[in-house]
Amino acid sequence: MKDYYFIMNAGVKAGGEITHAVLEGKIVSAPKGYDAFTGIEAAREKLACGNIRQQMEEFGIELEIVPVNTVFTTMKEYCVYWFENGEPRHEVFSCLDGAEMFSCMIRGQDDVEHVEISEEDISAPEEFREICPGDFS
Repeated sequence: MKDYYFIMNAGVKAGGEITHAVLEGKIVSAPKGYDAFTGIEAAREKLACGNIRQQMEEFGIELEIVPVNTVFTTMKEYCVYWFENGEPRHEVFSCLDGAEMFSCMIRGQDDVEHVEISEEDISAPEEFREICPGDFS
């Protein structure tokens, strides 16, 4: 079986919040997904490349290699739930700020009722396999 790795902000392996990760070959903040590297050497190579090192300096962050089977105890998603024309609706966000801005935007619309934000854990690696099955083949 192959080992898969993510590259994320330092502290994630110790249970810290995921604030930055490598996605589509570059560092993104409040990531909605992550590049999965096959094998530790591929992850090390990416982490050492000049483009990633330059971005780390620009963001002022350190990154670390995180095994896919790491338990992400603080990884969250923020779901906005509401009723529109009597029908239940929802939208999912990777950061609380985005969820709050969206909820404020829809609160002023006609036929929108009962807007609420729910913080939910997403910590099982199986969920990543369901979200991005191509990354784990």
